[in-house]
Amino acid sequence: EKPKKLSYNEQREFSTLEVDIEKLEGEKNALETALTKETEYDKLQKLSSDLDKIKDQLEEKEMRWLELSERA
Repeated sequence: EKPKKLSYNEQREFSTLEVDIEKLEGEKNALETALTKETEYDKLQKLSSDLDKIKDQLEEKEMRWLELSERA
């Protein structure tokens, strides 16, 4: 059975996801760069925590993007 086409809202979400993923990739790269330059332990901990959150968001959005892309 062929999956149904994307609804209007899903099409909008699909477009938004692409923008969100690109933005999160940029944030992830910036955090990774900052981590390589930081020497203070507390700041390293915060950067690392922020990076984990970004990676989780990115994974979630990429999975949803893949799900929608199979029907686009």
